[in-house]
Amino acid sequence: MVFDMVHKTQETYRKILSCMSRPGTISTLLGDQQNPMPCHDATFLTIVTLLDAEVSFHVVSDSHHLREAIADYTLAKETAVEQADFVIVPKGTSEEDMVQAMKQCKIGTLENPQHSSTWIIEQDTISVTGKVALSGPGIKMQNTLHLDFSERFLAMRNERVKEFPLGADLIFTDPISLACIPRTTTLSIQGGVI
Repeated sequence: MVFDMVHKTQETYRKILSCMSRPGTISTLLGDQQNPMPCHDATFLTIVTLLDAEVSFHVVSDSHHLREAIADYTLAKETAVEQADFVIVPKGTSEEDMVQAMKQCKIGTLENPQHSSTWIIEQDTISVTGKVALSGPGIKMQNTLHLDFSERFLAMRNERVKEFPLGADLIFTDPISLACIPRTTTLSIQGGVI
């Protein structure tokens, strides 16, 4: 079977929209694509679906190969985290680097809240059996996710989204799936608030 990039990116886009509208839902991204980037297949599909020559990106790590591959494959422009439309966090990025990037990333303005950043964050496994509780629009009562991140990063994210409509939207990927947490979602650790 020949991999159809147009079909696969359209399918991925629909799944991202569905996950953004239903935070905490996990969607599987399976395919027979060749992944030319040093990242998960789901991360690759998300990147090639959302990035193009009209947007900018920042990789929160010293992964020169990933930065080069993203620029070559999508034609997106690499920039500082303060100006980036998309912030890419490869698996293994340090907590300190993530917290600093969240502190500095674009969250839009009251006049132009759409001028914010979308994060694509890799982790080992996404599952619904976690301690991070999600509530808000698109969630009936409460959803939970397992996220490989500390309360410190999640607390910084909460700080950056507290003045709606400002904030950053998060897409989490593991090798074959994704889940989204838009800025409208309230995050807490089960048993307490972050």
